[in-house]
Amino acid sequence: MVPNGHTTTQMRVGQWEVEGTCTFYKVSIRQADALAFDTPGVGVLGSNEKIEDGVYTSSFTGSLYTTTNYHRTIANLTAPFNTNRFPIYNGAYIQLAHSGIPFTGAGSFTVNIGYYTSGNLNVFCKGSTATAWTSLGSVGAATTKKFLLPSTACTDIMMQGDTSSSLQVYSWEFSAPCSGTTDTTGDQVMLTSDCPPESVSPGCDVMVLFNHGGTYNHDRNSYSTLDFTVSNSGSSNANYNVNATPADSHTQVTVTSGASGSVKAGQTASFTIKYLLAAGNAQVVYLTLQAGSSAVLTESWLTFSAINNLYDVSYGEKLPSPLGSTVWWCGSTYKIYQYRTAPTTTASSVAVSAARNEYESFQLVVRGASGQGVSIGQIIVHDFSGSSTISADEVTVKEVVYVHTEQASDYLGVAGEWWPDPLPPVETPIRCPADTNCPLWVTLHVPEDTKAGSYKGGLDIQFTTAGSTVTASVTITLQVYNFTIPKHTSLMSWFGLGSGVLQEYFHTTSSNETETVFNKYLDHMSAHRIAPNNPIQFHDIWGDVQEDANGNEYWVYYLDEFDKHYKTYFDDDGYGFTMYTAYLQGMGSGQGDEWVPGDINGHVFGTSEYTKLFNDYASTVQDFLDKRGLLPKTIIYWFDEPSEADYQHVKEGNEAINDAAPKLNRFLTEEPIEQLYGYVDTWSPVISNYDYMSASARQAKGEKICTYVCCCPKAPYLGLFIDHPATELRLWLWMTFKFNTDAILIWSANYWTSSVAYPNGLQNPYDDPMSWVSGYGVTTHEPWGNGDGRLFYPPRHWDETDKPILDEDAVDSMRVEILRDGIEDWEYLTLLQQLVADRGDSLSDDLAARAKELLTVPDDIFVDARGEFTWDASLITDRRNAIAEVIEEIYDTNAGSALAPSRLVGIVVVPFVLVTCWSGM
Repeated sequence: MVPNGHTTTQMRVGQWEVEGTCTFYKVSIRQADALAFDTPGVGVLGSNEKIEDGVYTSSFTGSLYTTTNYHRTIANLTAPFNTNRFPIYNGAYIQLAHSGIPFTGAGSFTVNIGYYTSGNLNVFCKGSTATAWTSLGSVGAATTKKFLLPSTACTDIMMQGDTSSSLQVYSWEFSAPCSGTTDTTGDQVMLTSDCPPESVSPGCDVMVLFNHGGTYNHDRNSYSTLDFTVSNSGSSNANYNVNATPADSHTQVTVTSGASGSVKAGQTASFTIKYLLAAGNAQVVYLTLQAGSSAVLTESWLTFSAINNLYDVSYGEKLPSPLGSTVWWCGSTYKIYQYRTAPTTTASSVAVSAARNEYESFQLVVRGASGQGVSIGQIIVHDFSGSSTISADEVTVKEVVYVHTEQASDYLGVAGEWWPDPLPPVETPIRCPADTNCPLWVTLHVPEDTKAGSYKGGLDIQFTTAGSTVTASVTITLQVYNFTIPKHTSLMSWFGLGSGVLQEYFHTTSSNETETVFNKYLDHMSAHRIAPNNPIQFHDIWGDVQEDANGNEYWVYYLDEFDKHYKTYFDDDGYGFTMYTAYLQGMGSGQGDEWVPGDINGHVFGTSEYTKLFNDYASTVQDFLDKRGLLPKTIIYWFDEPSEADYQHVKEGNEAINDAAPKLNRFLTEEPIEQLYGYVDTWSPVISNYDYMSASARQAKGEKICTYVCCCPKAPYLGLFIDHPATELRLWLWMTFKFNTDAILIWSANYWTSSVAYPNGLQNPYDDPMSWVSGYGVTTHEPWGNGDGRLFYPPRHWDETDKPILDEDAVDSMRVEILRDGIEDWEYLTLLQQLVADRGDSLSDDLAARAKELLTVPDDIFVDARGEFTWDASLITDRRNAIAEVIEEIYDTNAGSALAPSRLVGIVVVPFVLVTCWSGM
C-alpha cells in the first residue's frame, strides 16, 4: 500500500545481511487489487482476521519472510513501510477501520513498538460514522501496550506519532466480541496485471478485473470459484480468450464459464474460474488474455495466500473399503489433517519398497460412513510371502495421536489446530468422531537375510461405523531391493537424552529402575539410527582426587564399569552408537558475567596444581579410549553456544585440552569463526549459520562440521517443529549429503517439561506440545516452539499412577520416524557414492552418467536450509527410488557384495583401577 499524499514515494530493494553488492533482476512495479472473501453469516474477512468463540480478532505481525504492508482493515495511512514494520515520524499515522462486523461489546487494542528513539505513539478510536477521535493514551517506549476501548461503537483505530516521534510499529491486534456464531478465518487473493495503471501508461484496452463474486470454501477440501470481468475501455469491439494456468502442478484450476466471447467497446463480459489450491507457499494462477485478432497476450496473475502444509490434499490413494466406509493410505512424510477429505485416486494395494536392514513406514487411514464416527478394534498383521518369508513380527502398527497447538511455533504453524505427532502403541478401541481421519502408523522392517524380490502381505482392520462392524483387508506389496544398507549408520549424531526427566515421568525410585527405562529409549534411538549424547552415562569413566599421608594428591580412576559395558553401546553387535561425549573434570562453566573458572580439588584453572591434575586426567581418558578404538566417536563438548565475550574462555579451555590430550576432539556449537581457528576440532553451527565456503575450508584442514536445529531458527528455515511441513527433518539429511557435513545434533530428545511454565508439577506433552523456555533467567511463559527438543514421548498414561512404570515402552514421534527416513536416504546416497568411486570405471557411460547425476541433490528437492526446499514428499521418494534402481543396476553389472561403511571393531581389554600420583607437591 502506498502512503497517502506521498508525491515522491520510493520503493527500495536491498539485502542488509550480505556483504558486497546484490543485483536484482527484472524488478517491476504493478498495480494490484485485493479481494477479501465473504463468509455467509459472518461477513468479509481478509488475511489475519478471524472469528473464534464469538470474538473477532484482526492483527498485523510483520515477518522478515512475508513482507507486505497490505491489510484489509487499513483505511488510510501516511506511515512508510520498511520490510516488516511501520516507521512513525513527523506525525505519520495509520488508520484502521473494522467495518461490517456485528460487534456486541467493547473490545481492546494492543500495539507493539519494536524500535524506539524518541516521542510518542498516540492511539485514538472512534465509531465508523463518527468524525471525532477519542484519545486512548500513548506509548513512549519499545514495549507492548494494551488499550481498553470505551464502547462497542469504538471500532476505528488511529495510531499517530507526534512531531518528535522516531519509532517503529512492529505489530498490533484489535479484538472485540461479536455475534458471529461460526468460527472462521479470513483470507484474500491479489490480482495483478502486466498492464500498468492507466495513469502511468495508456493502453491495454481489454483487461481482467475482479467481479467480487464467487464461492469460497474455507475447508480447503472443496473447490472454490472466483468471478471476473473482462473490461473493454477501447473504441472497438473485441473477441477474447482466457486461459488459467497454475504455477504449481498440484493446484487445480479451470475456467468453467465465459472462457471466450466478445466484449463490446465500453462494456464488460464475465468469466468464472474453479480452483482447488495446493498446500504450500503463496500460490499463483496465471490468467492469460488474448484480445482481438492480435497475437499479443496480456497476462494477469492471482496470488493466493499461502496454504499451510497441514491442509494439503494432493496425496494419498483410496483402497478397497467395506461398504459405507473409506480406507486410504499415504507415505510417511505427510502430516494428515484430521478433517481433510479422502483422496479420490484409487489403488488396489499399499505399495512400498525397501533395502535390506531398512525400516519403511506408511500411514493407513480409516474413515467412517458419511456423518458417522468410527471405532477401530482388532488389527491382525499377516506374514509377507515372496522369494522368502518376512514374518509379521517385523511389522509394527502404532496409533497416530494428535496434539493441539494453542500457539504456533512461527508463521508456518497454525494456532488452534490439531497436529499429528505422538505414535504410542495401539490401544483399542480407537474412537474417531464423524468425518475425521483415523490414521495408523505401519512400519515394515526388512531383515538383513531377506532375499530380493516382490512380496505380498497385509493386515486386517476390524472397525465399527454406522452401527455395523466390518473388516478391511488391506493388501501390502513390498519390493525388497537387492542391496543392503548398514544395520547401524556411520553418520555421527548427538541427541540429548536426559535420565532425570525419565526418572520423573516413569516415577522410578532407584538408579537401576531409571537405567531400565533409559535403555528402552536407547533401543528406540538405535533403531532410528541416532545416537544419544552419552549412552554409557550409568557406567561412565570417573575419577576422584585423593591425598596420601604426605599430602600428595593423586587420582583414583574407576574404569571397570565402562570396560564391562562399552561394547554394548558402541559395537556393531550392540547399539552401534556413533558418538560419545566424554566428561573432563575441572572445566569451567557459565557464560558472560556468570563465568566460573575450572576447579579441581580446590585448585583453580591456571595454577600449577590444577594443570598437573587436569593433564593427568585428560591424558588418561584419551589413552583409555584410544586403546578401545573409541576416539573417532569421542567428543569433548564442554561449552555451549558461546558469545564473542566467551571466546577467550573457550580458547583457554580448549588449549588446555589440546596440551594435555591432543587426540581428543574439541566440539563447539558455533560456526567456524576466525578468532577460534586452531582451538576447535568439530564446529557445530545452528543450521541458519551454516556457510558452505567457510565450513568446507575448515574440513579441508581436517576439522569436522556438525549442523544442528533447535528452537531457532524459525521459518522459513528447515526445523524440527511439530507444526512445520513433514519434509523438513527428512531433508536435513539431504542437506547433510549435499554439503558433505559430518554429523547432526539436536540438543534434547526428551524435553517434556519446563519448571518455569509448570512450577508445581510436570507438563503433559500430550496436552501441551509447546516446549517452554527454562533457565536463562526467564520467569514467565516464553515459547521455544512446538516439539522443540521432543522427539520421543513418555507413555501416554504416565500421569495416571505414581508407581514406577517399568513395563511400558518408549513412545516415538512422527518426526523421529521421518528423520530416520532421511538417514536411510543418506545411506542410499552414500552407498551409491561408494559404488561410483569403487566401480565407476567398469560401468557403461550411460550408467555412470545416471549414477553421477543422482548424486547431485536437485534444486527442486533442496537448495539450502533457508526455505529453498520442497514440501512435496513425492519428489523425495521418487528420487530415492531412482537411486535404489541404479544401485541395483550397478550390482547387476558388477556382481559383488554390498558395500557398507566401516564399523567399529571391539577390542578385548582387562578391567582395572588405575592409580597415579606425584610426589613433592
